Amino acid sequence: VALTISSTRDAYVELRARACALLLITLPYTLLVCAVTAAVLGRWQSLPGALGLSFALLGAMMATGAVASALFPYSIPQDGAFKNAAPGQGGLAWISILLGMLAALLLAAPVIVLTVWLHLTDRQDALWVVIPVGVAYGTFIGWAGLRIAAPRTANRLPEILTAVSKG
Repeated sequence: VALTISSTRDAYVELRARACALLLITLPYTLLVCAVTAAVLGRWQSLPGALGLSFALLGAMMATGAVASALFPYSIPQDGAFKNAAPGQGGLAWISILLGMLAALLLAAPVIVLTVWLHLTDRQDALWVVIPVGVAYGTFIGWAGLRIAAPRTANRLPEILTAVSKG
């Protein structure tokens, strides 16, 4: 990693590639979970709102993950299947997860408010609007998060590599 990142642009390209790799898994999974939930509950009219909201939250979580990994890196042990942080870094991992979820919630608030408003005003027929809004908003927030994280990643690369190599 240290050999491939020598500038902010390189850090942005690396972070974008990692985000795209995550999206290869998370996008189909999000579609599947939303569709199965709508089918099980028999609430197909809520599917567009759930999808749009999920896409916005996904972009917000990508953004917070990129920024958090640049600011608060921690090591994930290779030896244990059920360990999520190296010894002594559990608190940092949990705080990172909790603050990341709260930050994603706040970042996606405009799409959440739109979805809730459409439900409360009984405008289920207009929920389809949430899909393009959620996709556009999630894409924008994800892009902004990568742009914010890239300079910090490039500037702090030795510290990040030291932190993630523990354990």
